[in-house]
Amino acid sequence: GRLGAPTQGIVVSFALRAAELAHEMNAVEVSNILWGLSRVNFVHHNLVDQLMARLTSKEVEVSPKEAAMALYALARLGVGDEDVYNSLSDVMIARIDETSA
Repeated sequence: GRLGAPTQGIVVSFALRAAELAHEMNAVEVSNILWGLSRVNFVHHNLVDQLMARLTSKEVEVSPKEAAMALYALARLGVGDEDVYNSLSDVMIARIDETSA
């Protein structure tokens, strides 16, 4: 990846803490973290799994913008989960009037 050893340690610490808090996050926080991980090309499977579960839970309202951002990030990270992709795509389709390029 693009991270050097000292910076990677910080990202690992962040990922571990974010995984602890994932169950409390809203859709903006989840999509922002996924986007940030994708920018530094860092996959922390436990965290990504928890964030995907949170985004697709009934407890969180996801906007088309957040769905698009999460889909983009997951694709960049090489995470392929058909159920998550379908769920987030459904958000965008159901609220197509709010979806912009």
